[in-house]
Amino acid sequence: MRIALRCQGRRHHVLWKRGAIVLEDHDAGADAIVVALGGDPPPCLELLRSWRLGYVEIDTPRVTRTALVRSLSSLARWMSSTGAHPVVLPEPLRRLREASILHTWGRGLREDRARDASQQAFLERAIVRRVRDVARLHVPKASITVDVLVVDDPPFAEAVGATMRIGVRSTWLTRVWVPGLESRGGGLVLDATTEGALDVARWTPDGEGAWEIVVSREASGR
Repeated sequence: MRIALRCQGRRHHVLWKRGAIVLEDHDAGADAIVVALGGDPPPCLELLRSWRLGYVEIDTPRVTRTALVRSLSSLARWMSSTGAHPVVLPEPLRRLREASILHTWGRGLREDRARDASQQAFLERAIVRRVRDVARLHVPKASITVDVLVVDDPPFAEAVGATMRIGVRSTWLTRVWVPGLESRGGGLVLDATTEGALDVARWTPDGEGAWEIVVSREASGR
């Protein structure tokens, strides 16, 4: 993954490779020395600092928000050695970093099952919350309840009375959410295949005054 940003009056590039951030146009060690001596930190170096701190905030932190990732991110800001507010990572680096935090705490993104039950439960809660938030954007009626499960079987979405039941694999977080593919043409993306196709669930009228959920496979267009 390669991200371009404006830095010191030029277009610089930041590369994510094998879990690490590489500044293609900087000597990070030399720049850090210049900053320590009182120089202004270049935007690329600030991005690297935010990545290392695990800073994934989007909005100003709220005291009432108790999500673990937000708490960790706020702690990272507090631990900043310079005292300056870290920059918000550009998408999709921000999502990638958040996923790496979840991986550290959940130990399940690359495994079918986490070895520790509490770690598996943490990972599933993180996935369920994100899937539910996206699904709520697409339900035709506010009264519809959204029930999300993390499953080993193929993903599914179905309407059961006034409830939308959704099942996604644990890989939804890395295959769908990190690349920003969770919504597609008014529908919820349940899965992204290795061939580049998306399984999309949409509400459609059933012709009798009610609604039903239809799942279709579509090209991602990427």
